[in-house]
Amino acid sequence: MTSERPRHNFTFVLGPEQLLTQELIESILEACDDALVGSRDRLALVEFDREGPTFAQAVVGALRQLESVEGVRVVRVEPDELVGLTAIAARLGRSVESVRLLAAGKRGPGGFPAPAARVDAKTRLWEWSAVARWWHDELGGDAARPLAESADFLASLNDALDLRARAGRLSEGERQTLAAIVGEAAIL
Repeated sequence: MTSERPRHNFTFVLGPEQLLTQELIESILEACDDALVGSRDRLALVEFDREGPTFAQAVVGALRQLESVEGVRVVRVEPDELVGLTAIAARLGRSVESVRLLAAGKRGPGGFPAPAARVDAKTRLWEWSAVARWWHDELGGDAARPLAESADFLASLNDALDLRARAGRLSEGERQTLAAIVGEAAIL
């Protein structure tokens, strides 16, 4: 009897300067036979539906494989960390109204995470990792643990990718200051 490993879906966003030439697409598909390559909003995207024992292992393996292609640099992994009520509802399999009531403290145990940002007076955004962790801790139990763990990992990975991209634009003194805070390996 064989046990099937779980499948994990995620999308890498390449740098905004990355042009998807036919040659680059072929190189990516040769290196990553389980990838789909495309673009949206002038950004190159590489989507994976990859088997792996954990979400983190699947993502890191795909990241290393993808960045082994000459000239490819990943800047972000989707699904996005900042989400509105509609995206939260879709990810949790709930109605938007149900999530709105949870966020307002009118339903559930309370303590829903505060918004991380406001687009305007009516539009709020939450950090998905905070919502997933709250869901796990307050409502989900053990069944929601993978949801929270993958959200925390993805938020941390995107922070590391952002730091990697920005480090090149910082002075040596600024890089050293950051290295002292987060650890040298994180920005070199």
